[in-house]
Amino acid sequence: MALQEVKTAIDNYLAAGVGNLILPIDQIIELYVDNVGGFKELKEKAEKIAEEHGDVVTKEEVDELIAEERKKAVEELKKEGGQVKKEFENKVNELKAGVAEIKNVAVELGKELGKSIADAVVPTSLGPVAPNPISSAIRLYINVSRIKRTVDGVLMVTSKTLGMITELGLDETPLASSITAIAQPLVSIKEQAGSKGSKADTVGEDPNPAAGYEIMKKDYVIDNPGNSAWPKIDGIKIEQETKSKFGDSFPLNGGSKLKFNNIINKGNHSQQDKNWATAILKYNDWHVQNIK
Repeated sequence: MALQEVKTAIDNYLAAGVGNLILPIDQIIELYVDNVGGFKELKEKAEKIAEEHGDVVTKEEVDELIAEERKKAVEELKKEGGQVKKEFENKVNELKAGVAEIKNVAVELGKELGKSIADAVVPTSLGPVAPNPISSAIRLYINVSRIKRTVDGVLMVTSKTLGMITELGLDETPLASSITAIAQPLVSIKEQAGSKGSKADTVGEDPNPAAGYEIMKKDYVIDNPGNSAWPKIDGIKIEQETKSKFGDSFPLNGGSKLKFNNIINKGNHSQQDKNWATAILKYNDWHVQNIK
């Protein structure tokens, strides 16, 4: 999920003037009676019974009976000064407040994503660390952490608001569709940012570079060239094995790089050694671009 895609969803949400999608209370009452009060489902089931037993009761009789009961329910909710309507109005006001709060937190998230994309502080998708200068590499984790916290805030408010929408019987309204449209990409970003966000939290707002580098090395994961009991190894293990097997450290000097290129292309070397040499050279490229 690209960050730009999420920002676009937020921009569309804000541009739609979602607050204007909240229906007048009388229309909300009508939908509430049908969807929560059960009259929509009741009518469908009753009409089916009428079709199967038309000799006992007709569809017209069923519709008239249900319409009369529905009218009573609507009038009870709309009665001015009544306690029921007052409570209902409170629910609608809570919904309006929730929609307004989503707008506020979405604006903040939009700013955060816009800054991240414009500054290239994070890659356009939250995948593995992209090659970039060390300052950006460390800031990646910090920025992902901030985005994760902001996304969590938006989703918390969105979930609460969608709950109120369901409670009021507004699931099939443009308001529900608009809020769902912003929630779906945020869920994807939350999932992608999960592991990196937790790592970013350990780095903190004023990271110790050495700690940040160790986190980044642990995030560099490949298939084990040695085919041992550990199918995957990270950057730290690659450095340890390179030192142990070949006596080299990172970043590789010119002689070391030539040695590993020769292992790959010249001489009678085992396939395992060739696999290690290939993995070491690739890791060295990443190390040069990301680790100071």
